[in-house]
Amino acid sequence: FIHVHNRLYLALYDAEQAEIMARHELKLNFLVVPLPKNDTSCDVGEDNEFFKPSSLTEIFKFDEMACTLERKNPTMKLVFCTGVHRPSQVRIAFLVGCHMIMSHGIGFEETHLSFKHFHGLFDRVAPAADGNAVSVSNCWRALCRAKCLNWIDFRKVVAGEREDVPCICMDEYMHYASTLNGDIHLVVPGEFLLFDAPSGSVGSAPWVDEGGRRRFGAAFYADLFEYLGVVLVVR
Repeated sequence: FIHVHNRLYLALYDAEQAEIMARHELKLNFLVVPLPKNDTSCDVGEDNEFFKPSSLTEIFKFDEMACTLERKNPTMKLVFCTGVHRPSQVRIAFLVGCHMIMSHGIGFEETHLSFKHFHGLFDRVAPAADGNAVSVSNCWRALCRAKCLNWIDFRKVVAGEREDVPCICMDEYMHYASTLNGDIHLVVPGEFLLFDAPSGSVGSAPWVDEGGRRRFGAAFYADLFEYLGVVLVVR
């Protein structure tokens, strides 16, 4: 049972055990936040021992949920259940840290120090072919940097706000990041995005659904990139 920051706590248990521990540690005035039952971002399984970064969409939705709970329960301590399996514990700790960075204005060093009990777990990262495995600390540093550069601001949700500042609009980002709408991921607003190569199996259609997946043709991306102002594609 760990106090992370201000009113934020982590319980390395399931919801039932977390409730018992919260009563023992905090006595009163707390709210236990269970693991999302239908959230695949937390469905990590026992056999997956390595950290896999959450998508920006997952980070945004968790932050939005946490902000809503804080707003609706202004005097209560929030106890986030992590479950008993290490991958789930690391993922929830990572998401709470992202929430601290994005909505509490906490910098990387303080965020990292707040999770000192997790540092041993944070070091377990999936091996990468090029040797550049991604860790929790790497992701937090990147998020802090992107926020500092005004690339990401979770308060900017609707397109048209603060157009003078190059910033990711989360509604637009989540729309195009969906596998149904192109699976396009904006990395640097107004500068750089990533997408899968067009499929040659769609024929003249803009897209087709096959094998449980939507595949997009070159015509789909050409029209979309014109709308987005893309001037150069590197394959």
